[in-house]
Amino acid sequence: MNKFLYKIVSALEENGSIEKEHEEVYLYVLNSIFILGANLMISLLIGIVMGLPLFCILFLGTLIPLRSSAGGYHAGNWVTCHFLSCATLVLTLLWIKFTFPFQSLLTLIMAAPAGFFVFLFAPLEDDNKPLGETEKQYNRKKTRITVSAAMLLGVSCLFISEKAAYAILGAVIWCGFGYGAWFIKNDLEKFNNQ
Repeated sequence: MNKFLYKIVSALEENGSIEKEHEEVYLYVLNSIFILGANLMISLLIGIVMGLPLFCILFLGTLIPLRSSAGGYHAGNWVTCHFLSCATLVLTLLWIKFTFPFQSLLTLIMAAPAGFFVFLFAPLEDDNKPLGETEKQYNRKKTRITVSAAMLLGVSCLFISEKAAYAILGAVIWCGFGYGAWFIKNDLEKFNNQ
């Protein structure tokens, strides 16, 4: 894959579109676009295979902006990140697909503390994604608005479409799990360093 991306960047250099000194930046951007595009395509395919493409889009449309500003646990490499993302999506779609008694209540019981912790502690920076002070302040405000809107919309959807509510609130729940994983990882690092 890297050879293919390098050929693209080399062609852009040869035709004068970019300068040699910016080669690494373009390689990084192209690699990021490829990984994001592949992840989105695989996620949509999972949604289609499970027969829930619209709820898959609703879940991703809530989770991506929330997770991107909220921070929390970040996997050490893209393979682990991709695996965890797919597992999260599949588990959420299974929650949406199969109904059972008190499902709405259980969803609210998980979403309320998750949303509260995200609102309270946002943003959490990770070694794999450090933040500057200005970025922290901006992300704090953005995350608080996003998580509040997601909670309000998710609870409102319980009266219109429970499945839509599960998709939206599922994003908040998984963001809260990311916070829990962040705290556990940091506590383990502190314990191991003593």
